Amino acid sequence: MNIISSNSKNPLKIGKYTISEESDANLDGNKFFQRHAVIVGGTGSGKSWTVANILEKATNLKSINSIVFDLHGEYKPLQNLPKYNIVKNCRTI
Repeated sequence: MNIISSNSKNPLKIGKYTISEESDANLDGNKFFQRHAVIVGGTGSGKSWTVANILEKATNLKSINSIVFDLHGEYKPLQNLPKYNIVKNCRTI
């Protein structure tokens, strides 16, 4: 499964490659949201920014399925985007 792809029909541009600043780093949005995903890294490495960037750009896809548990309010600005339903004070899902 080629999730990182430059020839996707629905590319989600997530940044630039560190070894080639001229090259865009794209995710295949349709493939990315068909599987489980995890984004890991050290403190300050850009995990929250990457997740917010992916979720913001994913609003352009026809159908996505994602659940974000935002315990610290980092993704509050996303509540203004279309296609996202925000559940506050949820005790159970």
